[in-house]
Amino acid sequence: KGQYYCPNQQASATTETPAAPQTPASDAKESASVDAPSEADEEKEELTPAFKLMLFADAYYAYSTAQRGTPAPYHRDWYRDNGFSLAFVGIDASYSAKRWGATMSLRFGPGVLSYYGYSAAAATAAPSADGEPPNPVNLGPYGFGIGNLFQGYVTWKPIKKLELDFGQFYAPFGVEVPESWRNLTYTRGANFFAIVPFWHTGLRATYRFTDQLSLTGLAVNGVNTIIGTSFEPMLGGTFAYDNGTFAAALGYLGSLKPSLEASGYFHHYGNLVLKLTLGDFKIFSDTNVIYNVDSDSATFGEALTMGYDFVKAFGVALRGEYQRNDDGAIPFTPVPSYNLYTGTLTLDVRPVRGSTNLVIRLDNRIEHSNQDLFFNSDGGAAQTWYSAVLGVVANTEVMF
Repeated sequence: KGQYYCPNQQASATTETPAAPQTPASDAKESASVDAPSEADEEKEELTPAFKLMLFADAYYAYSTAQRGTPAPYHRDWYRDNGFSLAFVGIDASYSAKRWGATMSLRFGPGVLSYYGYSAAAATAAPSADGEPPNPVNLGPYGFGIGNLFQGYVTWKPIKKLELDFGQFYAPFGVEVPESWRNLTYTRGANFFAIVPFWHTGLRATYRFTDQLSLTGLAVNGVNTIIGTSFEPMLGGTFAYDNGTFAAALGYLGSLKPSLEASGYFHHYGNLVLKLTLGDFKIFSDTNVIYNVDSDSATFGEALTMGYDFVKAFGVALRGEYQRNDDGAIPFTPVPSYNLYTGTLTLDVRPVRGSTNLVIRLDNRIEHSNQDLFFNSDGGAAQTWYSAVLGVVANTEVMF
């Protein structure tokens, strides 16, 4: 994805639903004035900290109609082979004081390679013939020492309603996240992998006008990269509203110098998320558009996901997606133009009474395209593909 793409990786994960902009480094409400902190505030600050720790493990069994070992299409790289596998094990740790905080998210397992979108072989690449070490850019994240780091940033809260995050953090776009149990379905959608940015490195500023209305601004190196390839950052952000029943977020990210080298294919990116929650019923709409200046072409993706919990221990979710790539707007796909349709039915079981910490999900997923994007059981090209994935996730969170 983005600048470090490789077509042969895997991953997965499941019952909360994510908010659009994510700022996990500070959840606590504060009653101080909006002015700079006084000496009394400075003394009180260390008396009201919050340390949060989250652990999880995510494993799965997958069956698909594609022959084992055949390449996975670009939009579905989290898992591909039949059989048992591990998606992730992970640790999130955050510390939030009155005026500052720090957040770290570590991930281990095959899903890490898919998240960073590059070949595992690159991490062990041999020096060149003249003895020079491999180019760190070609090594993907391992070339820069962030191979297992999904997030790592410092938070400063100069006034009551403003938070500034410096470092590496999740992109504030779309409805799905890498941690599967926070989504309605176990597998992430085609639009999540091919169109929605994963992460950024830079500055994120969030201003909360009210408890329901917020504005997030970004000045970042690019999309899915730890280094900047030009002096001009990519700029963008989201404007979000959430009253608990209805939520909407409008986002944009653009490059001042659009080119494949400077910003990948995310030259101009737009995102609109709509959410409706009515008791145990949820419905999400996620619309994404990318305009590629180099090829003067666009990619469009729409996902509609709904879920209903019949009882606390059992729920069902359904996701439908449409994706259109025109004239190489996403340059890494096997064909320059295609239409893609996906449908996913998820059965969600929480077998431990009174707890959502253990989640078992069965995803039944079918995809169809007007081009030969898939492989069949004999290794031949195909336009239709089916999979069944059984995912098991355990997660726990403590605060002290």
